[in-house]
Amino acid sequence: MDSSGLALLVRCVKSCNDNQGQVVVARPNEIVRKVIEIVALDQFVTIVDISAEQVIQDMPAVDDVL
Repeated sequence: MDSSGLALLVRCVKSCNDNQGQVVVARPNEIVRKVIEIVALDQFVTIVDISAEQVIQDMPAVDDVL
């Protein structure tokens, strides 16, 4: 992950915060996880060790939230 990737992640966090959402990083490799932790973005994103597909399946349906 380079500075462009970090900048994109920060923009996603800001956008999600503005819309009361959250950023989930699914199954990052060791390097990505370490970079996120070093720059303290792990305080603003949720890191999970399941696939993105599983994260999506586990999300509540829009109708359930509204």
